[in-house]
Amino acid sequence: MPSKGVDFYGFVAKGFELEIRKADAGNKDKPDVVQHISSNSVLRFFSDHYEINTNVFGLKYEGRFQFIARKDGRELYERSLRINANTGNIDNEDIGNIRIPARVENDYCLSFGLYDADSSNPNAHQIYATLTPNRKTWQSDFFRAVSNSQKKTLSDVFLKDIFLPGSHDAGMYTDMLTEAANMANTQHDNISKQLELGARYFDFRPGKLRKEVVPLLHEVKKHKSKILGPLAFITAGLGFILDWFLDGKINDLVPLFQSKVGKTSHIHAVIPGESYYDFIRETVSFLEKNKEEIVVINIADSGILRDFEVPDLPVDVIIEGQKVNGKKVKIVDVPSKAELEAEIQPLLGSGIKIGSKASFNKSIRTLLDTHERLIILYREEGPDTADTYGDDYVSYDKNVVTKAVKKLLSENNDSKEMVKLQLQLTPTGVPDGIARAVKGTNKCTTPLYATKPRTDLESYRLLLEKADDIKSLKPLTVAQNDFYDNALTEIAVALNEYKAGLVSGIRPE
Repeated sequence: MPSKGVDFYGFVAKGFELEIRKADAGNKDKPDVVQHISSNSVLRFFSDHYEINTNVFGLKYEGRFQFIARKDGRELYERSLRINANTGNIDNEDIGNIRIPARVENDYCLSFGLYDADSSNPNAHQIYATLTPNRKTWQSDFFRAVSNSQKKTLSDVFLKDIFLPGSHDAGMYTDMLTEAANMANTQHDNISKQLELGARYFDFRPGKLRKEVVPLLHEVKKHKSKILGPLAFITAGLGFILDWFLDGKINDLVPLFQSKVGKTSHIHAVIPGESYYDFIRETVSFLEKNKEEIVVINIADSGILRDFEVPDLPVDVIIEGQKVNGKKVKIVDVPSKAELEAEIQPLLGSGIKIGSKASFNKSIRTLLDTHERLIILYREEGPDTADTYGDDYVSYDKNVVTKAVKKLLSENNDSKEMVKLQLQLTPTGVPDGIARAVKGTNKCTTPLYATKPRTDLESYRLLLEKADDIKSLKPLTVAQNDFYDNALTEIAVALNEYKAGLVSGIRPE
């Protein structure tokens, strides 16, 4: 009998509940599974597998998977997926858009995501939901709790003492072609929503596409039969777009690149995302409205494809009137600190002062009193960092992250200025991952969504289990993830309360 699997992952804070319902085909209003997931601790971690089956005669194929978010018995939100047990397809109309924004309401936050699975591994749809209190001003609330505790004052707490939850490749969330989105988009909420969900550390990689990139795309298409062989081994940057050319999608891709030429944007390999100006503008706007929140932005250039080496082909490849066979063509410029400072200078009239890594050693009281609440770590003078990320992150294996975090936490990093716990895998770097991304039928088929919930289930629990190790760290400590969610915020709140002595321990459930 045909069926389709669903793996559901729930992250539920104390005082909230997720109700799960699964109905086989022909029984949409009579679910055969009903579960109630609640928490008595910081965060409940839950996962289970469900099979959507056809009916007994095999004549009806559409079943339903549903979750309902509740607080004190009151329904907050409901989400249903219609799943064809025969084909495995999800029939909801909005399945093509991963950017179903998180909900930030007065008394709760809810973020969720979906991987639309085919027959490959994982062959079950991956769904996760995170339900927590509204933590939009969690730093302000924490600072107030410290001041009221009579144990410490904000003059005794330094920025480096605060555990910061963060967003990886934070500017990659803009609308674009499905194939490009599946390769490059690492967030489904814009910067304003990420801030409201509680993210306070952001990884931004600014670059400017050069005018050569558009004619280069046309030349690659023109000579694709000659270029395909020499570039078949490329697993990042421009190599993956060859499949698009074969399908004639170059005409859809060019406008995206053309619109970003000469503008400072977040760059993922060569794919442009949010503009730097708009990213900082929305951050400053948030800080103006929330006077006791502090944001750290790390400016990096890793992963940016600055130039493209053209194969030495038997046909002429011409860019800007010059033959470039066997030469490198510069396609992305990386702005300097001075250029980035000049670009955002008009946004700083509000009185918010820009900080640097020197801010790590300043007290919270000092930072708030001097309005030094936007800390920008330029790559030219970035902090000496202990980082979990390595080549082994290019994987589908959820254990890679937990292994790396355990290893770093077991080492002595007192001499470092920052510790970075990276919680996201990079399955788009695996050849199979690239193939999945470019052949995906919608924006819920990105391999990043295939790994997120099952990896988070292990790594988020580990952060709470390792609370004592994290408490003992001397450098500023951040944990960052793809598709930022409020579960990481809830963990940060718990860890900061523990580090400050406001609670005696943390018990994950």
